[in-house]
Amino acid sequence: MNYTEYQKNVAKAGSGKVAKIFGWFFLIAGIMVFLVNGISAISWNMNKGNYEKQYVTSSVGDLNYKLKGETIYIEKLFNTDNEEITLKLPDKQTAIVYCEKSNPSNCIYFNMDNTIDQSTLNPIISLFISLFLIAMGLYFVLTKKYADQKKVSTNPLFTFFLFLFLMGTGCIIYQIYSTINYLSLKSQNNVTTATIYSEIYNKGADNDVYKPVASYYVNGEKYIYVKDLYIKGSLQENENKTFELYYDKSNPNKVSEKKTPIDIKILLIGVGFTIFGSIGLFRKKKMEENIAKSNEKLTNSEWKV
Repeated sequence: MNYTEYQKNVAKAGSGKVAKIFGWFFLIAGIMVFLVNGISAISWNMNKGNYEKQYVTSSVGDLNYKLKGETIYIEKLFNTDNEEITLKLPDKQTAIVYCEKSNPSNCIYFNMDNTIDQSTLNPIISLFISLFLIAMGLYFVLTKKYADQKKVSTNPLFTFFLFLFLMGTGCIIYQIYSTINYLSLKSQNNVTTATIYSEIYNKGADNDVYKPVASYYVNGEKYIYVKDLYIKGSLQENENKTFELYYDKSNPNKVSEKKTPIDIKILLIGVGFTIFGSIGLFRKKKMEENIAKSNEKLTNSEWKV
């Protein structure tokens, strides 16, 4: 049996149907995730201009928030499927809602335990998941394709390297954007002190992490700041703690914490993915030549019996 016959048998017995099933499963799943979450995100962004982001708390069971110094009580609260819901907020917890500009007592609540709601507000999440699933699908489909053709090709790996390169580049760009935004605010040298007083309501949050909500004042007017990520600890441990923020004098809602703007872990992951992906992308031809040479050696020696 020579190498070509051996490879043909392996293609039939091993990676055939299983690779094809996995490949199409990942491809369809990736496309579906993109369509479902993408349509939701596009639809929301088309209507977002009619709503205003508000931070809601509970007073004797009544949901309310401050709007230009006036207390607004929510009369109707809907989910993203336009179904009217009831939200019971515990003490010292805050819910982020979007209220109609024309009727401030009607609001929409995005449940951050819901994947589609998360992706609607942060479409980058669904984009990452979609690209990953599609890359895996193409990997399996292309592997099956080239096995059927009795070839060994780098095309499946090329798809995987492309995914790594895109994800790594995205991480780096995000860090650059965050740094530029931070330095822009820092250059204005406008500093205010924020005080933690609440936490974001989230049924799915672990007991050992929380997302702090803090208030700060600019020219006597109160503003709200919510940290981007959940952090270790609890509100009980950190209530009334303070930290400093840089703010934009012309738009006090635009702030950045007074700390190092670069997340070293994300940056290192981004650089690693980009370098590793680049090696695969730009050495594709060399890899194919090496594979061809290896196949030729096997054909001429070990695989002949």
